[in-house]
This record gives sequence, C-alpha cells and structure tokens, in this order.
Amino acid sequence: MARLKRWIKLFCFIIIAVIVFIAGFEFAAVNPHPVTVNYLLDTVTTHLVWVVFFAFCAGILLTAIILGIPYYITRVDLSSLRREVRALKKPT
Repeated sequence: MARLKRWIKLFCFIIIAVIVFIAGFEFAAVNPHPVTVNYLLDTVTTHLVWVVFFAFCAGILLTAIILGIPYYITRVDLSSLRREVRALKKPT
C-alpha cells in the first residue's frame, strides 16, 4: 500500500510539473517584452519571463526552507525517541 501511495504522489507531481511547464511556456510565448527591475543599488532590464521565473523559484525555495526546517527537527526528534524506546525495550 505504501508503494502505491508513493507512485500516486509521483504521478501527481509529474502532472503538476507538466502543467506548470506548459503554462510557463505559453506565458513566455505571449509576453516576450523587456521590463526594467529596480533593485536597491542597481537596475536590470530583462525579459518579463525571467523575472516571473526567478520570482517563482524564489517562492519555491522559501517555501521549502520554511516547511523543511520544522520537518527536519521533527525527524531528528523522532529518531532520538525511537533510539530511546529501543534502549528501554532491550533486555538487560
């Protein structure tokens, strides 16, 4: 059952990735206009597609960091609790 769930998750991820790729490609084809981005110290002129792409990637990265840190802490706590339970079950 666990393997089936893993395959379903992988399939859903692939479908979503393909949809996002197709939407991004369509957006790039329709909007090839250059835009100017003003940073604190610099100004850059690039295509709108790149600005949206880097903003999308930054959002994915920040979400992974924000959700990944509590997940990692929980995994570390779980592994230490499992070691403790094994030590308590071990016959002396």
